[in-house]
Amino acid sequence: MQGTQGGTPSWQENGCTIEIPTKCIFYKREIMARSICGLPLYQITISRDSKTYKRKPVVIITSRVHAAETPSSYVFDGIYNFLCSNNSEAKFLRKFYTFILVPTLNPDGVVCGNYRSSISGVDLNRQWIQPDEEF
Repeated sequence: MQGTQGGTPSWQENGCTIEIPTKCIFYKREIMARSICGLPLYQITISRDSKTYKRKPVVIITSRVHAAETPSSYVFDGIYNFLCSNNSEAKFLRKFYTFILVPTLNPDGVVCGNYRSSISGVDLNRQWIQPDEEF
């Protein structure tokens, strides 16, 4: 897990340096679960500060539930870069909301080259154990 408040967050991942270009941000990346194959499902939390992020309304953005939806990775990248930027609109959004981003909901399908299914051959958009109607 990486988290920061007040400094420019950066870390090494897969030989690349990842850096957030602003100091006015709370950023936390953690593994929220593991796939059937054991690949990590990352959850990235972005907000203005570490003191209030749990009390704000939450916006959840996910990507790649269907492995073949590669354009969603570009859309996700744009949203991620915007939310981590010094843009005045991004600062405004971070002030009032906490964003939870999940870059890849189906890492097994992505790695194995599946089109719509997970490694177990099911469409993850149709597999809910106990859906919450109010959510």
